[in-house]
Amino acid sequence: AATAAALPRFAPVASVREAAAPDGAAATEQLTKLLPAGERPSGSRHWQLGKDAGGRLLLAGGKGEVTVNLQRDFAYSDVAARTKDMEKDLAGKAAQRKPADQRPLTKEEARAQAEQTAPKKLVKPDKAALRRIYSCATLKSTTEDLRSCTTANLPDGSLVLRYETRTGSLITRTADVLRPDATRVVVTASNAKDTKHGPADLATPPLNLAALAKIAGNPAWNK
Repeated sequence: AATAAALPRFAPVASVREAAAPDGAAATEQLTKLLPAGERPSGSRHWQLGKDAGGRLLLAGGKGEVTVNLQRDFAYSDVAARTKDMEKDLAGKAAQRKPADQRPLTKEEARAQAEQTAPKKLVKPDKAALRRIYSCATLKSTTEDLRSCTTANLPDGSLVLRYETRTGSLITRTADVLRPDATRVVVTASNAKDTKHGPADLATPPLNLAALAKIAGNPAWNK
């Protein structure tokens, strides 16, 4: 059964200073630093768009992956739209940033990027929407392959949603943390080098739910 947990206590929106956009390379580097002792990535990539950024690491000899998605001011924004953006990122549809990619943007790409990164007005947290997102009941009603789900509050008041899905032999584990500063940190692990398409390359993901929650809830993700 899911553990009852409360939303973080957010500051009134009028008193909040807008957060700076995160950096994908920095987020990926931070993820690497927070890996359990002995875990060494064999490959990586990162992305960023507006106030969303993240990265992907290959572990277990390149047979499993761990990803991080960092969303600043999440609770002070359109949380449904931001969640859809994150789903696109996980599906590999976000703009990738690679050292070798120095191609200048076309006018259309530059315009689209400017629209995406334009400052958005902070809004009062939509607590009803946030409760739906951070709910095992919601996941059970929308995710056929859900195998486990729990919610809990961390010592600093953050809310963590931990769950596992299984599609055939493909296993994905997720720790989704919403912090009192309104930042959302989502860390996932899977037993495949290509989570989106599979097949599974390992019996289980390289990290368990406890390890993922420890990474996502680390104070290092603070502003």
